[in-house]
Amino acid sequence: MLGDEILVNGTHDPHLEIGHERVRLRVLNAANDRIFAFGFDDERAFDQVATDGGLLEQPHRTRRVQLSPGERAELVVALEPGDDVVLRSFAPETGAFLERRVGGADTFDILRIAAEDELEASPPPADELAPIPPLAEPGRSPDRSIDLGDEVIDGRAMDMERIDHIIAAGTTEVWEVTNTDGDPHNLHLHDRHVQVVAVDGRSPPPELTGWHDTVHVPAGSTVQLAIEFGSYVDPTTPYMFHCHVLTHEDAGMRGQFTIVEPDEVDTAPRRIDAPDDYGHH
Repeated sequence: MLGDEILVNGTHDPHLEIGHERVRLRVLNAANDRIFAFGFDDERAFDQVATDGGLLEQPHRTRRVQLSPGERAELVVALEPGDDVVLRSFAPETGAFLERRVGGADTFDILRIAAEDELEASPPPADELAPIPPLAEPGRSPDRSIDLGDEVIDGRAMDMERIDHIIAAGTTEVWEVTNTDGDPHNLHLHDRHVQVVAVDGRSPPPELTGWHDTVHVPAGSTVQLAIEFGSYVDPTTPYMFHCHVLTHEDAGMRGQFTIVEPDEVDTAPRRIDAPDDYGHH
C-alpha cells in the first residue's frame, strides 16, 4: 500500500535549481496512504506560511511539517549561495499500533534543492500574514460527534442513498472527531474549510491553526473542528465527508450531509435516490 518509490510532480529523484535567496514550496501529500514529515537533511529551520485553505496569521518557524494524505502546506526556506540541500521525509508521528506498517519508521529523500553561486535578493515572510477570525470559542461543547473506526464512520459504511447529517444553513457547529481505531485516519470535508479548536483537549499547535479541509486524527486522538456552513440549501444534493486515506475511503469510510433551511432540519429527507454516475469527488 505504501510503495517504495517517491514521485514529485510525476518525476522520480527530482532536483530544483534556485536563483534567489528564498523559495516558497506548496506541498501536497498526494500519496494513497503514507504520512510525510517534511524537513531538511541539514535540519535547517524554515517558515510554514499556509495550510490547506490559505495563509496563517503569522509564519510558523519550524523544522518539521507533517501532512497526512490530502493535506497541504506552504513552506518558505532561505538559501545561501551554493547551498545543496534535500527536502526529506522523516519518520512521522502516526499514533498507530503498528507504526512500521503505516510508514512510521521510514525516512527518505523527496527533493534536492541546489542554489546558484549568486542569488537574487528576496525578502522574508511578513510578520503578519492574514487575519483569521475564530469560528468558536475554546471549550465550547460539541454539536456533533464523529467516530472514525475500522474503515467505517460512526460504525457504518458509505451508503450513497443515506444522509448521515442534516445541517441548518448559516450555522456554525463544532464537530468532535475521535479516532477509535489502531490506524491513523483523517477527516476531509467537501465545500467547507474548518478550524481546529482543540486536539485532545488542548489548544492546537501553530501548524494546525488557520484554515483546513483535511485534518489528521492520529490513532486514539480526539480533534474538535469548528465549521461555518453556507447559505445554499438543497435537501437532496449532499456534500461528502470522508477519510482521505485511499484504501479507507474506498472501503466505505465516507458519509454525507445536506444543508437545509433552519425550519426544515427535522423534515428533510434522510434517504435520497443516488444517480448511477454519482461519485465522491
